[in-house]
Amino acid sequence: MSKINSYPNISNDLKEKILSMYKASMQEDSDKYSFSETKDNYQEIDSLYCYEKDNEILGFINLFTPNQNEYYLYPFVHPDHRNTGIFKELLNHLIKELKKIPAKKTDTYQTPVFMLPLMKECKNFNEVSKIYNDLTKGQKEIELLMSINLTKDMYTPTKDIYITRTFPEENQIVSKIIKKETHETVGYFSTSLFEDKSTCMTRVFVKPEYRRKGYATEGIGLMLNYLARKEYNKVILNVTGSNEKAIGLYDKLGFTVVSEEHFYIYSN
Repeated sequence: MSKINSYPNISNDLKEKILSMYKASMQEDSDKYSFSETKDNYQEIDSLYCYEKDNEILGFINLFTPNQNEYYLYPFVHPDHRNTGIFKELLNHLIKELKKIPAKKTDTYQTPVFMLPLMKECKNFNEVSKIYNDLTKGQKEIELLMSINLTKDMYTPTKDIYITRTFPEENQIVSKIIKKETHETVGYFSTSLFEDKSTCMTRVFVKPEYRRKGYATEGIGLMLNYLARKEYNKVILNVTGSNEKAIGLYDKLGFTVVSEEHFYIYSN
């Protein structure tokens, strides 16, 4: 007999069971799914919904809630049991449960928003995408992952600026983009450093009056040179698919799109 069980508190035994099932069945396409392969990262999961039959887990959805009104749903069905309706049954069950969650009273009432991430490279992308599209009526955002391999002196400066670097944390650098002539800060960005000598760039910002004038290109270019000298080998970043200006900036610097994630948005 099959049923869907909810686990608001995930025991170590359940973590091991899920992880073991996941690794054993996803040898070919494990890198295509938004699901942690490490037990330590289960601390980010707020609840787990499992489709079980005869004490065996055939599929599940893990639920991550970064704030009071957003819910990120990450589903997985064992390859041997796909195309049998388990995915739809799990998703509809969870949506039904989440609809019971009352709106949080702030200045205005906010209805819960459910985010359903799906990697474009996923083997059953078209099948799952159709289900998500039907559920969300086509509401979605696309997030691109862009990457560049670093070489020394890869960027040639063209503007009269410099960047300063501060280290608020051991594995993070915050850089300011500054005009040499006036010493005015025109923008900033953050870079996270990883043990495998790769880095991730985030929070790129330039003051409105200095946008479209090459300051972001110059500042990031100088940072690429710095990271290469420090023997880092790669920079990655995420950008919204609709942000054509930012994509153009990163493309000009030599970044390329390496993966695409679709976030389907369902709201009450």
